[in-house]
Amino acid sequence: MLEEMNFSRDDFVRSNWREIIATAERKTADSYGRIFYQAAVQNKNAGDIALYHVFLLLHSVNNLWLRPEERNQPFAPIWQGANGTRSGDISDLAESHISLLKSIFEDIDNPEIRSRVGDVIWTCQRRDNFQFAEAAVDAYLEAGESFLLSDDYQVGIDRYTRAIHLAASLGRNTRKFGEVVSKIEATINRYESDYSFFVGQLLELLYDYRQGDFSKNALIAESLAEYQQNRRGWHLARIHWNTAARWHRLSDNHEAAQNSQLKEAECYVFEAEDVLKSTQNVRRSLAAHHLQSAIEALRRIPGTEARQRELHVQMLQLQASSHNELGSISQEIDLTEPVEKALRAIKDKTFMEALFTFCLLGSPPSVRSLRETVERMTAEHPLLSLISTHVIDDRGRVIGRRSSLFSGTPEEIEAAKNAEMHQWARYEKDALSVIINAVRLQMTIEHKFELRDFMELTTNHPFIPPGRELIFSRGFQVGFQGDFLQAIHLLIPQVESSLRYLLNHQGVVTSRLSSEGIQEEMDLNALLEIPKLKEILGEDLIFDLQGSLTSRFGSNFRNLMAHGLLDQQAFYSHTAIYIWWMLLRLCCLPLIIAQGDKENENATTPS
Repeated sequence: MLEEMNFSRDDFVRSNWREIIATAERKTADSYGRIFYQAAVQNKNAGDIALYHVFLLLHSVNNLWLRPEERNQPFAPIWQGANGTRSGDISDLAESHISLLKSIFEDIDNPEIRSRVGDVIWTCQRRDNFQFAEAAVDAYLEAGESFLLSDDYQVGIDRYTRAIHLAASLGRNTRKFGEVVSKIEATINRYESDYSFFVGQLLELLYDYRQGDFSKNALIAESLAEYQQNRRGWHLARIHWNTAARWHRLSDNHEAAQNSQLKEAECYVFEAEDVLKSTQNVRRSLAAHHLQSAIEALRRIPGTEARQRELHVQMLQLQASSHNELGSISQEIDLTEPVEKALRAIKDKTFMEALFTFCLLGSPPSVRSLRETVERMTAEHPLLSLISTHVIDDRGRVIGRRSSLFSGTPEEIEAAKNAEMHQWARYEKDALSVIINAVRLQMTIEHKFELRDFMELTTNHPFIPPGRELIFSRGFQVGFQGDFLQAIHLLIPQVESSLRYLLNHQGVVTSRLSSEGIQEEMDLNALLEIPKLKEILGEDLIFDLQGSLTSRFGSNFRNLMAHGLLDQQAFYSHTAIYIWWMLLRLCCLPLIIAQGDKENENATTPS
């Protein structure tokens, strides 16, 4: 909490704060905050406590980190330490501090500082402080425009962003919100002919609130895209074509929207061509990556199948010739041959044939083979097996301990072996996921994945409870489309319900009666320990489910996801891809077996 302060308006006036900030190289709040802190220390040492308080309060307000994209809580500490220490936060300001800020607000004519003080007052005390929010909006716009024309143009965008969010919090039907929209439109109109990059960002602010002339904004975005494309600024061109497409859709001009999408996709192709034309360090793998992105973009556009196939052929050629560009960090694993073999296996097959072949690309790691590997490694490298190990997460916390493989009770040694087996299994699954993803990409080129195709697979299924068919189907479909973030969130929570459904049909009770007389369902960890489930699914699949979903020494994906410990990137990892495929395989396997039985029956039936 910030210390109690006492100063008057006259003290603020005599502080000469304008002359003090005139020395700042950057005219931003954080730069002013540092200067105010120095002035506070100087006045404290000189014994002028009133001015010390003036500058300390100004420092505390201007030293906050403005996060313009956070509409309700825009201010945060500039830094936070792992041990809980941090810089000043808006929560440090007491009611008495806000009262002091109100008393000096009208004497602040610097728009950067005025916007900050008014916004802090509004954020801390909204009741009866409407006028401070409105004044902050005006000041943000004034400061923002000056920054747009400097090297700190992104600071200007931040000020405009906060201005429109703050105005929207006062009400979208208010005069102030309309003024902000008009100011942004005027700024766009003034600078669009200069093709300034910030014009595109201002268009995004209007798009967020669906404001402005939709058709006109689409044309402005197209102009920016063409300008960047002519300059071979492919990344910026794609951004602007995407913006144009979205504005066209708002104006119901779907033909123009699709045309913009096509141009966005073709920018990837142009960038790939630029990479190949480069006279220095030609990188075919990078060019192939751009073509892959083009294909993914085209997949979202109807009627582009021929272009997709054309680019896919080019991509495969580049990938085949880019092998020598690949490097290794510690150990090289060449998966080219198994990937090519897998791709040949699904070529020219119907959707269902390709799907079943896809599910048979691999199988869960063999528990027997993993145990033999661990025991062999223990014998060959006894020192490593003698030392206990810790599992550390990305924040440095110990989340698991594997004891020595030689010492302890038989149960402890077995648990240590089990933990080591999960680690080795991860290597196998990561390698398999590379093959899985390569084949998935090929299948998206050759087939369309309609929801009804997967509904046929999931309906009346022994593993899928009634009412869950759509959830599984959608999870499988979006996984094939590459949206593993959505696929994993749909599928993993259903595993627990499916295992209960499977066990209940075998007469196994999957609930427990607590000491309070409450009937509680077993969680996934407990379900996977039920012996009957191992009889149904097999030892290898149970071990795979445990390692992938619940074991601290495996991926532990279900538990990490449930507790919000995974970032976005984790859902596109080798682990996520493998889990999606494993559940798809589990769903398709009974159908594959039934089809094989039917084929065998037909083969043995006399004609």
